[in-house]
Amino acid sequence: AEKALCRSIELAREQGALGWELKAALPLAQLLLQQRRAAEALALVKPIYEAHSEKVGTKDLINAADFLADLGSLPPP
Repeated sequence: AEKALCRSIELAREQGALGWELKAALPLAQLLLQQRRAAEALALVKPIYEAHSEKVGTKDLINAADFLADLGSLPPP
């Protein structure tokens, strides 16, 4: 699963598809958390989230904000 999600993120980056990159990063980050790799999960999601100019609207952005808040990286929404 990790390899497939990494490939999805790579393809999204190649295409400049920030939304799809976040969509693939969130489940990978959850997997990393399950493996007690919180720092890697944070390092994966935070820059993608911050690259979005608008932080409202999509379910993925809301989920990313919640995820980052749970890790203590953002204040709760």
